[in-house]
Amino acid sequence: MCGQGKVIPGALEQLTGHADDFTTPKGGGWLLAFAGDRLLAADRL
Repeated sequence: MCGQGKVIPGALEQLTGHADDFTTPKGGGWLLAFAGDRLLAADRL
């Protein structure tokens, strides 16, 4: 999935359940690991 930088921080807050520094510069990305519908990890690339 891809999205615009302004959308990614809010989406990651919803997925993780907490506010963190999810700032994503242009060309940046995140690797999300799921087990079923449960988010296991969110790692900045």
